[in-house]
Amino acid sequence: MIGLGAAAAFGVAIPSVFASLPGQLLSDLVSLDLPLGAIPVLLTLVLGIVFFLRSAHQRAEQAPELVPLAPYHEVALRPEEQEHVARATLRPQDAVRIWRKDRVSTIAEPYVPKAPSLVPPPPTPFVRNLLVAFSLLVVTIMLYRHPFFYVYDYVVHWIGTAVFWPRPYSTILSSLSPSQVLPDYIFVVYFCFMLAYLLASGVVTTDRFERSHFRRAVALAALYPVLSLLADAVFFTVGEPFSHSAVLLARGLLGGVFVAALVLSTVRLPQMVSVRPVVDTEPGVVLVFFLAVATATVLGLAILYLVFRYIGVGHAFLPIGILLLLPIVVLTIWALIGRALYSHHLARRPPAPLSVYHPPVTVIIPAYNEAEGIAATIQSVDAAARLYPGTTEILVGNDGSTDRTLPIAIRAVLDLRHATGGVVDLPHGGKANVLNAMLRVASGEIIVRIDADTRLSTSLGFAKAVPHFSEPDIGGVQGLILPLQDTGWTRRLRFMEIAWNHMFLRRATMGFRAAQVIDGAFSAFRRADLLQAGGWVEWNGEDTEITLRLQRQGLRMRYEPEAAAFEDVPADYSKLERQRLRWNRGGIYARYRHLYPSFTEAWAYGGLAMFYWLALFIRSGLRSGLYLYVVLAALFVPTIIHLAFILLLLLIPRGIVLAYYFLKYRRGRWLGWILAYPVFSVIKQQFAIKAWGTMFPGAAEEYA
Repeated sequence: MIGLGAAAAFGVAIPSVFASLPGQLLSDLVSLDLPLGAIPVLLTLVLGIVFFLRSAHQRAEQAPELVPLAPYHEVALRPEEQEHVARATLRPQDAVRIWRKDRVSTIAEPYVPKAPSLVPPPPTPFVRNLLVAFSLLVVTIMLYRHPFFYVYDYVVHWIGTAVFWPRPYSTILSSLSPSQVLPDYIFVVYFCFMLAYLLASGVVTTDRFERSHFRRAVALAALYPVLSLLADAVFFTVGEPFSHSAVLLARGLLGGVFVAALVLSTVRLPQMVSVRPVVDTEPGVVLVFFLAVATATVLGLAILYLVFRYIGVGHAFLPIGILLLLPIVVLTIWALIGRALYSHHLARRPPAPLSVYHPPVTVIIPAYNEAEGIAATIQSVDAAARLYPGTTEILVGNDGSTDRTLPIAIRAVLDLRHATGGVVDLPHGGKANVLNAMLRVASGEIIVRIDADTRLSTSLGFAKAVPHFSEPDIGGVQGLILPLQDTGWTRRLRFMEIAWNHMFLRRATMGFRAAQVIDGAFSAFRRADLLQAGGWVEWNGEDTEITLRLQRQGLRMRYEPEAAAFEDVPADYSKLERQRLRWNRGGIYARYRHLYPSFTEAWAYGGLAMFYWLALFIRSGLRSGLYLYVVLAALFVPTIIHLAFILLLLLIPRGIVLAYYFLKYRRGRWLGWILAYPVFSVIKQQFAIKAWGTMFPGAAEEYA
């Protein structure tokens, strides 16, 4: 009976205790004075990130492994066949003919030509439609900006009150009168851009996109304003002008991330590939990379703080100054750190002397309808071969040319003085197809690749690039590339690109194991590495893709300024546009092929390269938005002197670098063109956006 009574009393007490627990627990939590409303928001964000990472990991696991290439076995034709071929200078359909000084041969393996690397489709009305839609949206909002931002600020205040509950929501919105608003032009720029992109691309107006494309694009466009409102609910609590400008940079980055995600979710992209590292992971690579990023960011903020504090630029332009200047300042400081790391590694493991290490070299030259300049290219390589103590083989790959490329190349090879050589005559199958055929035919241990419109320097040549491969973990070497021509604005633009991207940034990215590309115009690789990696992929951008693939295997990249070549640069806008459409398309395809697997298989190598590319890709979208931000600010905050001063500051970091290389390479007469770099930057960004318009489903089957 006593036990039953105790059980009954316990049973009555338990419900009353548990009934009081929620209230007591809530009271205790409230007494801690914490923003409890942020808990579900943070949990939702964490769950979203986890879901994305799991999805990315699943995609990476589904990526097939690369297939190595095997060398071709060259078989000499019978004397009567050689005589007939030499007389007719023809080959049967889909047959391979290799013309050498002493014989004509073929390959023992069956040969099936791949699809040619097609020229990208011409520019579409995409950019025009994008600009028209964007302008209409922005102008409409700006004409009614007061009611728009009044509603926007009210929603921000409501969200902030909920997120900071039970704490009071202390914000600069509270100090505004009902007639005042706090505008967020960054949100306007990016949200209007995303809506304009949805309209111009046809995701919501045509049926050529798959339903998955439509769902992802609409979801991103809907999620961005939600996250922007949440971000402003936090950022509007920051009142100090410089700190407020710094957090606006984060708002800009958020917009850049969503623009990049929107583009990648709508364009047609290739299948990813799985790559196994061939060398052990170097300890500390990831830590050093992000320590350099953090150091560069802190130093960049400190420099800008001193500039804006003591030079006295108006507070109205502080956000513009920080948003425009911080990325370029941080990138410059980060690059200086990376170059120091690269120099340290090079000093610790220098290339062997050329007199000691000079393995056989094969220079491969893919050519399609290059009759005008192929002889000069072959002669420049032959002249460069005299500077190399080892043996040099020159292979010209004729990609089914319809002009006189084949007979001219054969004659030039027969006249070689310092090298041996041959012409590999193939059915038309694209540049990468020809490159792989020459790779499988080549006899050299080191492969030097140049384009058919490139001339090797007869005073420097390729010799100094080869000794770097005495180190077994070196996978590629970039030589110095300079414009072949010396006149025209496109050549000046190209030299500035080379000075900034090649001469300054490239060694920095190599120091951090984050190199993006070893340019196909002039580069060197170990033949065994290329065969093991599966050769070049059959699309434009094959030089970027092979660089990332070798780097994912753990191989290092290097830069050799004492090996030089001169590349042909398009002479006018239309030719430059066609070139840049190929480059931008190929660059996105090549990097996407390695995006998710790089973060699962080789984070210390390929992952860093992908992180750097994503930062640049986001920055390109950010930069476009910021230019428009400047226009808006100039229209509504009429202090042009301060704006001009900030734009001048924007030129200083890059201008110093460009001026140094202009003087070093005897182009001091071009110094004034540095002031035109922002214009060139806008032109290049326009080409990048035009390339997006040629990558939508149905635009090109080349990359299926």
